[in-house]
Amino acid sequence: MAAQDETALEREQQVLPDRLDAEERSPVEPLGHTCRRGARVRRLDLDPLADERLQPPRGAVKRVPLRHRSARIGRMRVRAAAAGSAAAVVWAAQEPLDRRVFDCDYSDAALLGKAVTRGPHWRAAGLVLHALNGAGFGLAFDAARRRLPVRPTPLAVGLALAENTALWPFSALVDRYHPARGEPGLPPLLTNRRAFAQACWRHALFGWVLARLASV
Repeated sequence: MAAQDETALEREQQVLPDRLDAEERSPVEPLGHTCRRGARVRRLDLDPLADERLQPPRGAVKRVPLRHRSARIGRMRVRAAAAGSAAAVVWAAQEPLDRRVFDCDYSDAALLGKAVTRGPHWRAAGLVLHALNGAGFGLAFDAARRRLPVRPTPLAVGLALAENTALWPFSALVDRYHPARGEPGLPPLLTNRRAFAQACWRHALFGWVLARLASV
């Protein structure tokens, strides 16, 4: 009887450890679970950080200086055009003086204004057309000064005198076809040395005023 009790007790002791082992988690996990967890950790390490998604595009920094440079060039063009118009107005305003100095009745305001109207408003029309021509020349001067290594005043005066010299031969067309030729302000021009000297002075003055105003 005692032998049977000992045998039953040994069996019960063998069964109890197995039950306890079944309820407790193993301190060492199987290799397969460890590998799967390691894979999840690697996925987290490879996932890009939130700060990396907030990085600006590569061209964003370059576009800002380019935009500022374009705005600066636009302001320079507007200033040059305004300076050209103002220089043309100065040219027209001093015409009565140089007509006395050179003893020549040549007037650019009359040349332009009387080409579009023969009425009493020819002077105003000539002044507007002259100012528009000055604005166009101011834009050409601005383009040249950004490309040529020449100081503004010599460049503007040189360009104005070059324009006068290049266009003077076309005064033959004025002498022959202008509707107001022979009237006050429009003497014969092509062979008139006084008129040519007068035109050179006006263009030099225009270039000087243009360079001064455009550089302010």
